[in-house]
Amino acid sequence: MLMPEATNQAYLLNQQYCSADNLKARIELHERYSTQNYPWQRWVFDHFKMPPQASVLELGCGTGKLWSANLDRIPTDWKVTLSDFSEGMLQATKNQLKELNCFEFSNFDAQAIPYSDASFDAIIANHMLYHLPDRKKGLTEIRRVLKPGGHFYAATNGLDHLQELGDLMVKFFDHNPHPTHARAFSLANGRSQLEAFFTSVELFLFEGNLHVTEAIPVVNYIVSYQHLTESQKNQIIEYVETEIARQGYFFIRKNTGLFIAC
Repeated sequence: MLMPEATNQAYLLNQQYCSADNLKARIELHERYSTQNYPWQRWVFDHFKMPPQASVLELGCGTGKLWSANLDRIPTDWKVTLSDFSEGMLQATKNQLKELNCFEFSNFDAQAIPYSDASFDAIIANHMLYHLPDRKKGLTEIRRVLKPGGHFYAATNGLDHLQELGDLMVKFFDHNPHPTHARAFSLANGRSQLEAFFTSVELFLFEGNLHVTEAIPVVNYIVSYQHLTESQKNQIIEYVETEIARQGYFFIRKNTGLFIAC
């Protein structure tokens, strides 16, 4: 069942993404324990097709990890606008990237993009479209501000992404706090949604899973979505540590990819 919080703007703004802390806990789990040696952010950047002096907009930039992980690859003639509807998130990004002249920062809702028609050569939405209450409105805005021939890059997950984390909570507490919001815009249904606005849509899948060798990062990930009592934390730690002792790691599947629309 789709969690209503997934598109509840007040909840997302005031609780989930009022600061960068929750997102950092999730990123840490992926960065430390991925079986894929090539980083996600570098892989995404590999797929960019930009003209010289490109004008780029990222929607929902979060902590700006896409850019801080690719600083050595950003052409000096690009103009990159990083946006987020959370001031807390945007401030975290500013703190990392404010010294670089190619970046501008803007706080707005992706359902009402405050730029004129055909303003950008490329637009990026990295794991954020499923948060939009009105995705058709958001995609209409994205198509409006994208230049003819420009590219839209939209990353999302499959329905079984991180399934073991949900199974873990159901096992002990009969409740899965991990949001299933990817169902709103997933690897399974994203293409059909994008094809209503773009003439060409391709999907590229990112390979790899998670082999987690410590229990605390698993707890931190779950806590980023839901409060746990000390007793609940200890139960999870004991179970994960048992799995690590049994097979050398706690397995968590990943299923993520990137749509490129033109």
